[in-house]
Amino acid sequence: MFKTTCIVLFVFLMNCQSQNNKKNIEYSKIELEEDFNQMIDELENHPQINTFISESDWKFLVNTQKTKLADGLSIENFYRICLPIVAKIGCGHTNLYNVDYNASTKKSLVYLPYRFVIEDNQLYVIENLSENKVIPLGASIESINGEPIQDILTFILASMPADGYNISYRKRMASKGFTYYYHSLFGINDFNELSYKFGDTIKTLDFKCSKLIANKSFSKTADESLNFEIDEELNTGILTIKTFSFYDNVLRFHKFIDSSFAVLKKKNLKNLVIDLRGNQGGDPYCSSYLLRAISNEPIQYYRDDIDYPELLKSQDGLGFKLQNKPYILIDGFGFSSTGHFSALIKEHDLGIFVGEELGSTYSCNGGQENTILKNTGLFLQVGQKVVDVMVNPNNFDKSKGIMPDVTVKTNIQSRIENRDIYMEKVFELIKNRKNR
Repeated sequence: MFKTTCIVLFVFLMNCQSQNNKKNIEYSKIELEEDFNQMIDELENHPQINTFISESDWKFLVNTQKTKLADGLSIENFYRICLPIVAKIGCGHTNLYNVDYNASTKKSLVYLPYRFVIEDNQLYVIENLSENKVIPLGASIESINGEPIQDILTFILASMPADGYNISYRKRMASKGFTYYYHSLFGINDFNELSYKFGDTIKTLDFKCSKLIANKSFSKTADESLNFEIDEELNTGILTIKTFSFYDNVLRFHKFIDSSFAVLKKKNLKNLVIDLRGNQGGDPYCSSYLLRAISNEPIQYYRDDIDYPELLKSQDGLGFKLQNKPYILIDGFGFSSTGHFSALIKEHDLGIFVGEELGSTYSCNGGQENTILKNTGLFLQVGQKVVDVMVNPNNFDKSKGIMPDVTVKTNIQSRIENRDIYMEKVFELIKNRKNR
């Protein structure tokens, strides 16, 4: 949603990564208190500082965490003290980053060589990036370096910034970024002990990350951020939009929407599936254009964001006149502009949501200001303004994401089998539709 912030963040991160590795530095209590106070001063400029935590609870939390500061703490120790405070604000656009983790691991290849997913409060291995294939896909992690995985997950999830009390976003982001959060909060260790369970058997693997990790870059998939295809048998168009971030090429997005919806109309396709899974937002000139393609009536997008004056007045639909409400696939990754778009769809009853709680809703906080903490170099982002779309707030729970009309619960088995149970469900719904 906020292009300038992304650019500034990139510049700051590059600057931070050029600093000397801080992972072995121990800080004095005076240095940590200085950074802690700097962080709190910035956070208390947040426009909704006491929306999801009361003023008294906020002060108690700040004072409690501050008492944990002491001479000799590492950057990981300090990060563990600070991040839970940031998370309590309830803003996914406000975050604190331990950029030293990125710099040190990129150079040394010291990181847990697996990709994970959280399902039913368990952490499962879904991809093995190492040369050693001892741990099978689908194995659940029981402990890391003697720390029970439930304790690790509880701490990470409680420390994960998200809008309101959104659970789905926290689990999705903690799954995708588990390696980052584990190492940046619990430390970077070359020697590790991993206890895992597969079937009824629990085993332990002792390993050295720098020896176990495959010395090669992660595979990259081709850019498939926009895609349109047709299922002739189901008389259905499938529109995949993985991002609205086309700030430098909004026209490309508009042309894609125009051409896709023109095909729907020309071929007289009665069903449309819009796949927004993984879409973390982007340019409102893109998300609002998709809304116009779906709607037949004028809709005002923003309530009062003066940075987008065109979106403060009603915009006409594009005239495609869909034959049925589209099915819209959503998951916990859906954030920022995706929440805005989805809230307007929900408000005007223009679609049927399938999946899980979205990672966002009708309101978020933009205009971030960026700060590097003076001594530790931790990078802080703080939202400065409330950005709402034009809906009736009484129709939504601001503390949660947009909820699906049809819930799909993911599971580890379908992930291992590479089954798309979201799409399976929507195809089932289309087959049972009377007018299809």
